[in-house]
Amino acid sequence: MNEKGKSFRDFSLAIALLVICGFFALVSPQFLGARNLSLLLTELSITATLALGMLLVILPGHIDLSVGSGVGLLGGIASVLIFEHHWPAPAAMALSLLIGLLIWFGMGTFVFRHRFPPFSPSPRCRITPPAPPPAPLVAELAPEKQLLSTGSTILWYLTGLPAMATPCGFTSGDKPLPLSMQIIGKPFAEETVFKLCHAYQCLTDFHLQVPPIAANVAVGV
Repeated sequence: MNEKGKSFRDFSLAIALLVICGFFALVSPQFLGARNLSLLLTELSITATLALGMLLVILPGHIDLSVGSGVGLLGGIASVLIFEHHWPAPAAMALSLLIGLLIWFGMGTFVFRHRFPPFSPSPRCRITPPAPPPAPLVAELAPEKQLLSTGSTILWYLTGLPAMATPCGFTSGDKPLPLSMQIIGKPFAEETVFKLCHAYQCLTDFHLQVPPIAANVAVGV
């Protein structure tokens, strides 16, 4: 780091961009042509617009992870309106933009009113389902599949990451079956995983409930 407090890392992206542009300019002289540069600017205009919007969010120390998925959703809506319902492109784009404004305005209002903390770019934990489907009945599960019914839990066994599953509800229908979620922490963050599970169970009572099918079996016994 020099006297002004700047390091090589601060300029690494700009240097990498210059190196990439220089490489393609040497390999293909047409890279710096007017036609190619105009095409690149057109393709980058969407990303640049998003970057300017994200700058306003990041400057006060917040982060919004829904921008990419939101753009994909709005692009899909516009595409369906244009190709499936034969809307004019300007009308489809205008409606998609309006939907986007309503979605993000609602999200911003909800976060501001409830004082949600900003999302961390490096989350302390991740939440996943232990298995894609709900827990099956043992009688309905073939013996050769019972040994392979660990779902996504085996990944954390192999990597050594702390993980814990906790009940989070029941399926709908005549025979409700229990559902659970899996909290995975960073290496050696067992305490954080325990605290999160404990906090969730303090706010809910799913871990105290018994599925009707289990209650019927207990009565029969």
